Amino acid sequence: MSGKISVYGFGSYFRADISRPKDIDILIVHADLSAESIEAALKCKTFLIGRYRMLDVSVLSASEERNLGFIRGSSATLLCSVDENEIGAIGDHFETSIRLPDRGDQTV
Repeated sequence: MSGKISVYGFGSYFRADISRPKDIDILIVHADLSAESIEAALKCKTFLIGRYRMLDVSVLSASEERNLGFIRGSSATLLCSVDENEIGAIGDHFETSIRLPDRGDQTV
């Protein structure tokens, strides 16, 4: 059975605190603590970091996020969600939900 991977944005980039942020803070929330869910979340993280080097990516399971209240506490914004078996589609969903600097600006 496949769960969802949800990608949230938080931090200064999303609050517009600075005009040219050095990084973009991202939270990946995956379904549960099963090996399949953790593997899917790590694939998503690897994919996003490989494509957008300026990202600072954190990963939590849905239960960990609920216990911490991270999304609410950090005023995180949902950027996109995909099924765990559709990680390859995360880039397209991600790019349509966030305006990123030119690829040349992606060094941190």
